[in-house]
Amino acid sequence: MLYFKYFITISILLFSSSESLPLETNNSERIAWEKNYQLDWTDFNGRAKKTSSLDAYTMLGISLEVIGQKDGKVDIGVFGYFEKNKSWVKPGEKTDHLLSHERKHFDLCEVYRRKLIKKLEAKKSYKYDSFSKEVGQMFNENFEQYTKEQERYDEETHHSQKKESQIKWNKFITKELLRLKKYDKIAASLNVVD
Repeated sequence: MLYFKYFITISILLFSSSESLPLETNNSERIAWEKNYQLDWTDFNGRAKKTSSLDAYTMLGISLEVIGQKDGKVDIGVFGYFEKNKSWVKPGEKTDHLLSHERKHFDLCEVYRRKLIKKLEAKKSYKYDSFSKEVGQMFNENFEQYTKEQERYDEETHHSQKKESQIKWNKFITKELLRLKKYDKIAASLNVVD
């Protein structure tokens, strides 16, 4: 029987603007993405940056964690979340239109969480000795694609100001969530061989 003796945790914060990633994150309150929950302005508990050109800022994350192992199978939890204490909105900017835009950032995070599960499960088996390296590489590739897509979303919608483009993105993201519905699960179950 294969025994997986180490614990993998990979976590990268993803966000909806081009501002730099903080060097460390405090133990912020997090909200997991759920199809029946919509972010509300009351979830944005961070302090607004007055000097920022943005009206709102959404901090998102995706993390991986080994959550189970048995008989050559390793279950990797893939979690997407919203950081309440790192996300903010400027006073006077709490419009429904802007909130909808920020919610789509979170939905886009969920699209890429599902894509990562799909990619992890597409590989028939992993070698025990290179498991962490392979999973880490897939995570990093997914992160790179996700970052580019978030930037493209903001650029094409001009942070929600281009309404026609926002409508197109809303439809695209909704369609992607439906297309990846099979991967709307907490973990990827992977085969690991000696």
